[in-house]
Amino acid sequence: MARKYNGLSVSIIINVVIVLVPLNISAQKDSLWQVNCGFGFYEAFNIGAKYNYRTNLGMRLSVGSQLGVIKNQKYYDITFEHDWTFRKKNKELSSWSLDKKLVFWYLEDKYYKWFVLSMEPAIGKTFVINDKVGVHLDAGPVFMVVLYFKRKTFDEVGWPRYFMLNASLKIVYKL
Repeated sequence: MARKYNGLSVSIIINVVIVLVPLNISAQKDSLWQVNCGFGFYEAFNIGAKYNYRTNLGMRLSVGSQLGVIKNQKYYDITFEHDWTFRKKNKELSSWSLDKKLVFWYLEDKYYKWFVLSMEPAIGKTFVINDKVGVHLDAGPVFMVVLYFKRKTFDEVGWPRYFMLNASLKIVYKL
């Protein structure tokens, strides 16, 4: 008898495997701190900081909001990101990375209130503008778990998808 897995089980298994993969590849030493600002589908307009705790491993914390772009809607998020940089050619920002993000987001509109956890494995590339500034672009799938939901009306307005694609663009400044 074959066991069937739902989308949530598969997404949790995939993210656990990605997080637990040993990440001990050496690269050249970079500055320990970076600041970033940018836009992503789930990260919205965001600002944050990254700390490189090893030569090729870093943690980023960002906060974001839609900043009133969409009327009658409130959106806030906090993003925890862990990335592994590889194929680094020199001490500059230019590199490829595997990013693992946890995005906790809150959305309220005239129909619903949502509090959702999104798990986002992504592949990223940082392009160098100069020795301190770069542009980071990443993309990958998003697996969502609804943590809290409240329907405000009985109008039929749809249901969130548990799997989507995401992309984000960040301006990175190396301190």
